[in-house]
Amino acid sequence: MRYVPSHNDLPSSALTTDAIAQRIAHFSRFPHQRAPEAVKIPLRLLDHWVHSDVPKSPLDFIKRLYATADAYTDHAVMPLSVCRQGCAHCCINRPVEVSAAEAVYIHTHTAFRLNRKAEPLKKYLPPVRTPCPFLNTQTAQCHIYAVRPLACRLLARLDHYQHCDTQSPTQGLLTIDSHTYFHTITQPLHEISQQLGNANNMAAVAEIRQWFTPPSTN
Repeated sequence: MRYVPSHNDLPSSALTTDAIAQRIAHFSRFPHQRAPEAVKIPLRLLDHWVHSDVPKSPLDFIKRLYATADAYTDHAVMPLSVCRQGCAHCCINRPVEVSAAEAVYIHTHTAFRLNRKAEPLKKYLPPVRTPCPFLNTQTAQCHIYAVRPLACRLLARLDHYQHCDTQSPTQGLLTIDSHTYFHTITQPLHEISQQLGNANNMAAVAEIRQWFTPPSTN
């Protein structure tokens, strides 16, 4: 599903083999130490907050984590990405890993009902071409873009959007695993989700289509 207006799309020169290689190489050379201050400051603040002795609210942590991820992607990823508003291939064709804490966070900010009996991620993968429950399939827009999960915030394609439709396994697709710094900074999120799951007999991590169903239109 791709409804990107032609005037918002990338020029053909940005999709040449050389241009693609340059984007991928540029991202691979973006170490945290050389990141702009706009990226380093929120990363340092979040890291300090995680390791401080101040009592922590799980929802406040997620809010800070999302803001930090947005600062990172705005500077390090989106200038190199071919992703544009109106393209929803990933929202239909890819599973989305969502922690229990994030699911509760989304639930508190939307009208979507949380399924506390969601199957753990390893037991469920959506069938091919199953739209995310938050996707407006008429406009290719996300209903919860402001509170979308971390897996969506750190997802981008660097090579060519034609690979989104073919599901070609190219090195140009960035996922949450591509951003190594977030593996350490999100450890509290995993711990919170494990505790939340144990306390409420919920999965610690599940696929977004298991956590949520669209609100009733009746």
